[in-house]
Amino acid sequence: MDKKLEPYYLSAETALSIVSKKFNIKIDIKEDDINLRFKKYDRNNTDDSIQMKNFFLSLGLSLQDILFNNGEDLLNEPMPILLLTPEMKWMVCVSGGQKIKLVNARGELCYVEIEDEYLKELSAFSILPLNKVVDSIRVKNIIKNSLSMNKIFYTKYFFSSLFMAIFALT
Repeated sequence: MDKKLEPYYLSAETALSIVSKKFNIKIDIKEDDINLRFKKYDRNNTDDSIQMKNFFLSLGLSLQDILFNNGEDLLNEPMPILLLTPEMKWMVCVSGGQKIKLVNARGELCYVEIEDEYLKELSAFSILPLNKVVDSIRVKNIIKNSLSMNKIFYTKYFFSSLFMAIFALT
């Protein structure tokens, strides 16, 4: 355990409440719920991973593992990210890079430099409410989003087709 990270170790309840603000939801979890189920967490153990995902599914959340080796790998991930030590200490990461931006217990954001060896021991998760996951895979929403993004192209295509049809009829 790294001593300089102690101020950034949060309870599971606090870490999840910070992450849930992104989705405007309230995650009702008690510290005992996690402590009874998990004494430690090994990101290389499939059973631990499945058990953690099932626990979050019961809360109505989809948990996605994030694989990384250094802080730079976290730059392309959607934030905030939950970081979990093997000893079940929770942290919330809001930015990656050479220095990782973490949230402390008072809710302040601070840049912290973490050695790559210690980062390799941490597990990282991204959570998403299940209703958002279901909405994102609905065909109707996919078509609606793609049409709204390509509105100008389809408008030009429609008008050019309309004028071609009018000129073809005259």
